[in-house]
Amino acid sequence: MELSGATHSHEGVDGISFAATLLGKEQQPRPFLYREFPAYGGQQSVRIADWKAIRQKLTNTQVRTELYNLKVDPAESRDVAAENADVVARLEALMKNEHEPSVLFPLPGIDRR
Repeated sequence: MELSGATHSHEGVDGISFAATLLGKEQQPRPFLYREFPAYGGQQSVRIADWKAIRQKLTNTQVRTELYNLKVDPAESRDVAAENADVVARLEALMKNEHEPSVLFPLPGIDRR
């Protein structure tokens, strides 16, 4: 929208412009990166700086949040959720806030929360 010269916001659009990157200018870092995916049993993740929280198998009713410190463990081989309950709580709150239930792509493990 920014590159097209649009002067008003579009209802329902919550993206972040990356026009600066396309124009070769310094891009403001994202405050977080959120994604969810209904395939493979349903997945949800959020990343802030070096922390990544991920939930898998969201078609199940019991959901577990895994936490990885990507700075020291880029392969995501050691779940450190048990040692970092405060980080898990902060990232779970963000996942809850960002999730929009979908009739077409339901994720039962988190849609009922």
